[in-house]
Amino acid sequence: MKFLLSLLIFSLSCAFAEEQEHGIKVIGECKQRVQPDRLAISFVVETLKDSVDASTAQANKKYNTLLENLKALKLKNAEFDTFEYSSAPYKVYENRKNVFKGYKTRIGLKVSTSEMDKAGEIFQVGSIIGQEFIQGPNPYVSDNLAKKTYEKCLVIASNDAKDKAQVLAKSLDVVLGKAFNVKESVSNRPTYKSNSIMNMAESVSSAPAKIEFGKSDIELKLEVYFTIN
Repeated sequence: MKFLLSLLIFSLSCAFAEEQEHGIKVIGECKQRVQPDRLAISFVVETLKDSVDASTAQANKKYNTLLENLKALKLKNAEFDTFEYSSAPYKVYENRKNVFKGYKTRIGLKVSTSEMDKAGEIFQVGSIIGQEFIQGPNPYVSDNLAKKTYEKCLVIASNDAKDKAQVLAKSLDVVLGKAFNVKESVSNRPTYKSNSIMNMAESVSSAPAKIEFGKSDIELKLEVYFTIN
């Protein structure tokens, strides 16, 4: 049984290889630029106190104030994610030994929205309440837009492959047949992220900045085999 199965696979492989030898192989390409449709900004609240209770209490207060102020912006399609919460003894190496300085508590909050033009206002919320650490803005392409762009690029690449194959067939004086094998050789899904950490302790702004974002690239290639008649 195994012998027959192996023989069948070998025969199919030979038939496919023979068909490739009598066909045309082309590379269809698609290159597009996509404007990110979402952005994310991360905040980290950090406190240092003599006791765990005092440290976590102050951190929780600062975090809740930050969250309330961000929600007050009523951002479209907003998502809030607490990505970090830790409290631990904080020591500094001084005079050849570790010196206990207190308990440090850190709480991380990430906000994302489809309102790309609100990046400056989101930053301003953090700076007004004395938020020290802000990471972003990180513009990115949502899964929904990435899927639509990818599918559109597949069509463009396949049409490009067909056009190239028709040109080849005409120049070789043969009749182009049907596509019988397609392979996606290279695919870069559209993404665009920039990471920057800003210390906002001394950068309180009276007006939100207008932040501009670049575009994300998508490149896709298809290997397509056509028969020739």
